[in-house]
Amino acid sequence: MNNLMSATSIAPAELRSRIQEFEDILLTHDQVDIPVEQFFSHGVYLRQITIPAGCLLTGKIHRHPCLSIVMSGEMEVITDQGPKHIVGPVIYESPAGVKRAGKAITDCVWLTVHPYDGPERSQEQMAELLTVNTFAELLEHRHQEKLS
Repeated sequence: MNNLMSATSIAPAELRSRIQEFEDILLTHDQVDIPVEQFFSHGVYLRQITIPAGCLLTGKIHRHPCLSIVMSGEMEVITDQGPKHIVGPVIYESPAGVKRAGKAITDCVWLTVHPYDGPERSQEQMAELLTVNTFAELLEHRHQEKLS
């Protein structure tokens, strides 16, 4: 993670590749249980995760922009745009197509808010609707959206 966080002058494509490699390494280790809560209300879907201090993690790639809210805690995060130090509470728009890697400095409560006007679904179903696992899947999703 330290190598990723010091990557300030690396091209976005190279950072995406390094984040994916970091995720591949993380997946060879025991996984931390990160509790997920979800809420549905009048065209809005909110997903909340609680990340324990010291946890190294990566996120999925969102198909569409959403709001990210760090309610509490402190994290080091890197995307293809470079490293950021985030201290909650903070709210920002998270663009579509971003993959993150991070390290929780303290326990963190992180929310994402998405437009959604359908029936309540399981966490797995919502993740499938809103995210992809790879950039190749994101490109395919964007291609399918253009066709429809």
